[in-house]
Amino acid sequence: MLLPSTTVNSITTDTGCSPATCGNLTITYPFWLGNRGTSSCGPPAFELKCNSSASGAFLRSSYYKVIDIDYGNRSLVAVHALLAGDAACTILFNVSSAFDITDRFKISPSNRELYVLSKCINGSMPPPGAVPVNNCSGNSSSNFVYLGGSYGTGQPPVNDGHCELSELLVLGSEAEGTTSASYRRLIRGGFRLEWEPVGDCNTCSASGGQCRYDGNTAAFACLCSDGSLRVSTCGELRIKPW
Repeated sequence: MLLPSTTVNSITTDTGCSPATCGNLTITYPFWLGNRGTSSCGPPAFELKCNSSASGAFLRSSYYKVIDIDYGNRSLVAVHALLAGDAACTILFNVSSAFDITDRFKISPSNRELYVLSKCINGSMPPPGAVPVNNCSGNSSSNFVYLGGSYGTGQPPVNDGHCELSELLVLGSEAEGTTSASYRRLIRGGFRLEWEPVGDCNTCSASGGQCRYDGNTAAFACLCSDGSLRVSTCGELRIKPW
């Protein structure tokens, strides 16, 4: 059975939506550069800002720098700009309260939990496996880090209540060591976020269309050569019989 695609809107211009680069990233649908394209290039949550001075792209209205995008697996690696730069040689804020990104993304279970025990009272004993955080002078401070298991395991380190406990997410397998040398590398390496498909971009592209976003319906749309935006594909969509 053949069903015609439905025309949902039409546009007269389409500038700035072609694949672009920012730093070492290739930006293409569903992501788009807000300082280059228009709101029809992709969903608002996937807008990136290209910061030439920081040599990278940032998630919309945030301090999260995108390190890598895997379009095949629909995942990205991001890191908070302050942690990427290791600005003060220590943990500057409770990162566990800074994961307000968008409901379009979810934290990947492939991440690991890295716990920070800060402002520990003198003489308090860190949990087994925790290592001290070094300050800018290279001396250990009253902060400790502890590399836990996979994200969502709910197994924070034993805390005697004499330290403030916060959580970061990092990449890495269970085999990676918990040492003073590795935790900074893990933090700077960021953590992984995943997203669900935003329309059938492959089908649209195969029909000769370009993947776009219709702000009027807040849904995926396929831009065809005649300038129209269609629900899924240009031409006709073949539905396989039961």
